[in-house]
Amino acid sequence: MTSLRYLIQFIGPLFLVYVLISLINMSKNDTTYDFKKLFKNKPILYSMLGMLVAIIGFLINQVVISRFYRFSFSGTFRFGTFGDISFGQWFAGILNFFGWRNDISVLSPSGIINIFLITALVLFILCSIDFINSSNNSETSRYAVIFALVSMGINIFATVSFCDFKVYYFVGPLMWIIPCIALFLESTAIISLKRYMCILLFSISVLTSSFVTYSEIQLIDANAEIREVAEFVENSGYTLGFDSRDPGAILTYITNGKVDMGLVDYENRKFLTSSRFWNDNFKQNEPIALIVSKEDFDDYPELNGLENCKKVYSNALYTVFDFKNKQVLKDELNKEKFKSYLDQRNRDDL
Repeated sequence: MTSLRYLIQFIGPLFLVYVLISLINMSKNDTTYDFKKLFKNKPILYSMLGMLVAIIGFLINQVVISRFYRFSFSGTFRFGTFGDISFGQWFAGILNFFGWRNDISVLSPSGIINIFLITALVLFILCSIDFINSSNNSETSRYAVIFALVSMGINIFATVSFCDFKVYYFVGPLMWIIPCIALFLESTAIISLKRYMCILLFSISVLTSSFVTYSEIQLIDANAEIREVAEFVENSGYTLGFDSRDPGAILTYITNGKVDMGLVDYENRKFLTSSRFWNDNFKQNEPIALIVSKEDFDDYPELNGLENCKKVYSNALYTVFDFKNKQVLKDELNKEKFKSYLDQRNRDDL
């Protein structure tokens, strides 16, 4: 029951590499292109079977499972205007994945780590070329490195070309760098200094940036604003609330389960919230706290027109509205302006 992304990241590149290398080998050996031989090649046969099974799973996913569950359709992906995503954006995404730090001095510790990272990427490319061109390495290991490069290339192109560009889509393909470095380490075809420097600089960059990130997590409370909201909601006597975005689960955790939180968009996000919150018999006569994020207020001005409620709290990131009971909130959510907000947000999130 696969998705299009799995086909792009793994099955497709694997099949493509085996077929292209087999055709290149045929050409080098001055043999005719006897395509029957391709089917006798076990790696190609297995990759073709994998491709077939993946396509069948993808079709079942899109045609059958989609009738019972709602999720983002790969069929909604579309190519954007060429140049919308610049080289700087996607290359910065790759660098950030390995710990690149912006707006820092070149000679600062973080600046030196940035230099190490750029150098490591250059060395990785040079080591890949040496490894693929050397006959001293096994055919399987060379296929592995070629597959990793093809997979990363295809996925960078797809991620940049589709309109839903997200940096975290690079995570899967870029993980192939790790087994490639392991192969480089064992290869005698690559100059020792080159491969050891590549591994050392990558390790320093990743470990250092991980340490810095962990330290920032310990020193900076990213949930400071939602803690303030949680304290207000709990002290005000609310036991049930709804939110427009995602802080609900965090608020329930902070209040040690004293405040149940659901999403206003239950129908489209059933996997993120419990249906019992919307049950007519569940806390039906208790006051309701509706939490709206500043992000939603900025992106969807129609939320400023909420009625039959009063604003009872606000901080830098969140605003809390008080509704008399759940039925009053339901009536407000069923109004056209709120429905249009949910529809637009769902389109933005696809």
